[in-house]
Amino acid sequence: MIQKILSEGSYQFEGDLTDLKKCMSSFKITKVICMGEIQGLNLCEVFGRFRYHGQNHRVRISKYWGDKQILFIEYKGVEG
Repeated sequence: MIQKILSEGSYQFEGDLTDLKKCMSSFKITKVICMGEIQGLNLCEVFGRFRYHGQNHRVRISKYWGDKQILFIEYKGVEG
């Protein structure tokens, strides 16, 4: 998963943020754009980072608006 994020620039993760944190133990949310329910839709868009090979990598994560637990991860580059 991490290799695909870094090489392809995006990844579709099946699960929620809790599941993602279990797969990537160093993942931290750094900024919440929106999180909650609006007119029956569960919305989530956050920025985060994870540590890999001694570097911090930034990502943007948004949740699929339908009834499936899918997160779209977009790679934003290395910090610093």
